[in-house]
Amino acid sequence: MNQEVSQIGGGYPPKGTEHERLTAELIKLTRAVSANRERFEASGRGSIHDDPTEMRLKGEIQAIGERLDGIGGWGAMITACDEVEDTVGFMGGVVLNYAWDGIGRWAA
Repeated sequence: MNQEVSQIGGGYPPKGTEHERLTAELIKLTRAVSANRERFEASGRGSIHDDPTEMRLKGEIQAIGERLDGIGGWGAMITACDEVEDTVGFMGGVVLNYAWDGIGRWAA
């Protein structure tokens, strides 16, 4: 396991790590997903799954999930998801759960 995320399971990685940077980006992206969904629902347009903004955000979240899997596996992904849920709320974790389905050991 990458030394950078070796603390996973016993606590969060140290400040300033790639894991921390990626988690901060996930927080921004999950907030953007929520805001986009609110705008989308208010517009009364078709399916959110066909929305280009939704697809772009999901792609960015998936890329971060793949990177987290690469630097620390499932543990790195769980740690990031926990921090997103702690910061954004339950729905932030739901967004990650569906976007990350099939990445490494992650299963929705």
